[in-house]
Amino acid sequence: MTETTQAVEWSALQKPELIPGYTAMKQADPGFSLQHMEDRTSVIFWRLIKSWFDNDPAPSRKMLLPEFYDSLGKTIRNSRQKDSWAYFRGAAVGAVEVQSIAPGEQGGMDRIEVLVKWSARNARRDGSGRSRGAGDKAIRPQLYVLVRRHGIRSPAE
Repeated sequence: MTETTQAVEWSALQKPELIPGYTAMKQADPGFSLQHMEDRTSVIFWRLIKSWFDNDPAPSRKMLLPEFYDSLGKTIRNSRQKDSWAYFRGAAVGAVEVQSIAPGEQGGMDRIEVLVKWSARNARRDGSGRSRGAGDKAIRPQLYVLVRRHGIRSPAE
């Protein structure tokens, strides 16, 4: 199994070549896998949710570029009010789908854009674990941009 998707969000992409940049990426990296990129993005997503839940960016550190990690830490700190902080209650992922791929020039960076369709309620949590103020559940599509050095070869297996 490579991915779990809610039935209402599921669609089988019969021709991955329709994703902009896919063919060029497969030529540059024959082991490149859409499923691996989507799974990696899911891990990043859940680490970010944990960071908000814990009021600490640390769970996301190894998955983020330093400048985004620093920005996340500041945003999380700014959500504090007295002894509570904002988090996403009941987060659920509907789908994770690669939208486009931009293989970088020699020495550049490859960019993979991945859409995460998810939902959650805005809530506040305190140090004792109590939650309050859960708002309405909202759909929250987000575009994640994964980057890697151009020229990297993925293991085919």
